Amino acid sequence: GNWILPGLDKRSTPTVAKEELRGEPEYLNKAVQMQIDLLAGFPWLFMGIGNHEWSLINQTTYNPIRDIIKALKDNSKVPTQYAGYSGFARLRFMHCRQSQTDYTLLYHHGAWTAQVSVIPPGALRYADGQEGYDAFVFGHNHKIAGTMKTKRYMNKAGRICHRDVIIASTGAFQR
Repeated sequence: GNWILPGLDKRSTPTVAKEELRGEPEYLNKAVQMQIDLLAGFPWLFMGIGNHEWSLINQTTYNPIRDIIKALKDNSKVPTQYAGYSGFARLRFMHCRQSQTDYTLLYHHGAWTAQVSVIPPGALRYADGQEGYDAFVFGHNHKIAGTMKTKRYMNKAGRICHRDVIIASTGAFQR
């Protein structure tokens, strides 16, 4: 969403707002409705916030993502959850109703835009500092990419073991 509010955010310029929002007296309400319209019809498991939402929350105490999630929940069979800025999510996949596979997803809004590599070193450092996940996904840098990373750990018997985890940049919505 475009939560850089005219008159409230120092990043606001006349070119920041979408054409439909320029000069709009109900800017925030219309921006929220535009996001609902854009995202409706897709099964969203969870949604989080990023730097633009934090800016809006700090200036107004209003969190638009909560209203977007409520609207999407009201019109979907999938119960969209609020995810915050970063965290873990446990996903369970059923195989023909006879067995299941659990995956732990580590997610982060991302903050490594200035990095030039597709998988920024800052994202890799963040992932290295976390344990217990099968895949790490992050956004913010507008690039889509993925790689495998080997995580080493010591098991209860004192043996050094390793397992591969997925690291993926999900990109971001752009105009």
